[in-house]
Amino acid sequence: NTFDNIFSNEPSLGALGVSWLSWNLVYFLLAVFALGAIVVFPVLAGVILGPAETMQEVRSKPGYVRREFRQPGLPGPALDKAPE
Repeated sequence: NTFDNIFSNEPSLGALGVSWLSWNLVYFLLAVFALGAIVVFPVLAGVILGPAETMQEVRSKPGYVRREFRQPGLPGPALDKAPE
């Protein structure tokens, strides 16, 4: 099979109502887009997002308040104690 035979075969033309577009080309482009997204999106996320903060960095920020955990079965939040 040649490139011309695969992507411009007469019976497979007319994909999505476009006279020159073949279904084989549509499936090929979808596969390329999906594989590209699997590689490109994590790389972009790594560039755009900064490194994750550690708990030491979070605790050192001004205004940090340690939250107590709500323990089930206790009558009031005042009795809750966070684990050390």
